[in-house]
Amino acid sequence: MAQSDKVGKFKITVNRDYKIQAEREPKEGDIEDCQISFTNLQWRTVDFLIDMLRGGRLQSRKELELLGENLYAILLDNKIGEALYEAIYNSPPQLKYWRVELEFKAVLYPFVSWPWEYLYCPFSRQGGGAFLAERTNFVLTRRLTTSRRARDLLVPEDQKIRVLFVAPSSEKLPVEYGRVLETLKALEVNSQNRIELTTLVDDPYSPEEDNKYEPQATFSNFFCKVCAIDPHVIHFIGHGKSVNNEGGQLAFLDGREQGKEHWVGEELAPKLAGGTALRLVFLQACESAHPASSYIPYEAISGLAMQIAHQNIPAVVGMQYPINTLVANKFASAFYEALVSFKSIDAAILAGRLEILPEISDWKKSISFGLPVLYLRESGSLIAPQTAQTRTGSTPSAFKKSAPPPPINVPTEELLCHWCGYRCRPKENFCINGHPLICTRCKTRVDSQRDHCSHCGRKLIVEQ
Repeated sequence: MAQSDKVGKFKITVNRDYKIQAEREPKEGDIEDCQISFTNLQWRTVDFLIDMLRGGRLQSRKELELLGENLYAILLDNKIGEALYEAIYNSPPQLKYWRVELEFKAVLYPFVSWPWEYLYCPFSRQGGGAFLAERTNFVLTRRLTTSRRARDLLVPEDQKIRVLFVAPSSEKLPVEYGRVLETLKALEVNSQNRIELTTLVDDPYSPEEDNKYEPQATFSNFFCKVCAIDPHVIHFIGHGKSVNNEGGQLAFLDGREQGKEHWVGEELAPKLAGGTALRLVFLQACESAHPASSYIPYEAISGLAMQIAHQNIPAVVGMQYPINTLVANKFASAFYEALVSFKSIDAAILAGRLEILPEISDWKKSISFGLPVLYLRESGSLIAPQTAQTRTGSTPSAFKKSAPPPPINVPTEELLCHWCGYRCRPKENFCINGHPLICTRCKTRVDSQRDHCSHCGRKLIVEQ
């Protein structure tokens, strides 16, 4: 590894008695153990602001800073916090970034479910500060320790990387999955037979032949595919909800009745535990248009991500809080492109975050810097550089980063949004405000403020 590619590790362990310990590599002296302390007011403030965040009701960045500052005060207002601050803000030049591992030795509820990705470090008591996750040299992972031996993250050289992409989409709960799927298809084509993509997707606006209802993304089909192909990677993009005390649930399509969902909850994680190949699960929540408060998907995603991670899955990524679908899709696309460039999982998370930072136009979209919760048993790459080496030692073009081919009928000059007048880069499906520029089915350019594509008649979904 080149000197500039070295990664520092800062591990924070929270024990059952709320005592916290820290280790860092490279090591610079011992860090003394500390005790978590908090007031009842701090606890209630954090709980209240988390509830606001999950419901998409925070009204300003200051409120998010208040949440992050209270989280920081509870966990890191001590010698360990001072050591972490010193590591990040005075990082040695040979380190590319710091991987901060947060581990809970016991299920200290609600500590384990709090959004530590939004830690806000105050510079002084007089004011000022910054979210740690906005720094380009910081990645927070949640480390899990179980009695079972950790499964290797690296896919063996003699195996294809089997990817299962699932997007249950209906007219009632539509899913915009085009960009992520296009990225995965391009990576499959460019992989020289190294990646094998299987899809379970539905287009709710495509006419059924002979009026037959034969949905693909049902839970039954999903479980059959998991058993049949034993995937290394599962990417689910869809809707979720939280139901009282029953925990999170994801929406699959009902196999018998059109327009009906089949909700799957705690039975999902055990179904995935039987596979021997599974390395990575990516759970991506869609913005729900459903008015019921129970249809807030992000708490469901976060809870299910933790359950799946406890099934000895090496890496689980969950989009845990409200985020514009366009931004989330860009994050996922950059994440996968980084993975096939031999980057580690945590480096791919950082690459995804850097990809979406220039696209942020307002503070509500800017909370995306903390959107992924990453559960990780061991850090590492899904694909090792030597896997793609030829006998002569050269790297084939299969894993050289390349953009997918441009959509049909789309010019290479800037696109002008007919709704808001925003000038967009070529090849974008949506403008920064979520207005459609190109039909995601036939790739025809949108030439006016239409509700449906003038070429194929598909409904144009406006992302909110």
